[in-house]
Amino acid sequence: MDVNCFILIKTKHGKNKIVARRLEKIHEIIDLNEIFGRYDLIIKVKTDSIQSLQEWIQNKLWITEGISNTETLIVSSPNEEPEELDDFD
Repeated sequence: MDVNCFILIKTKHGKNKIVARRLEKIHEIIDLNEIFGRYDLIIKVKTDSIQSLQEWIQNKLWITEGISNTETLIVSSPNEEPEELDDFD
């Protein structure tokens, strides 16, 4: 079963462009954007299992020079359409 997740990345001061260029070369990353706020980058990652995601984070992401902190958000139900909310007017 494929595992999709978003990972928020905080880079060392002034290193967001350098880190982004390094991450663009990693094939498990299917989307990468610079963001404003507490984090500097957000990536979308796809792996074939939770185990491979854990190994990928430890062996590829965490060793990327310039990254100071990450937060991983695993998608719980990627194929479901969101329910429409009733109008509360």
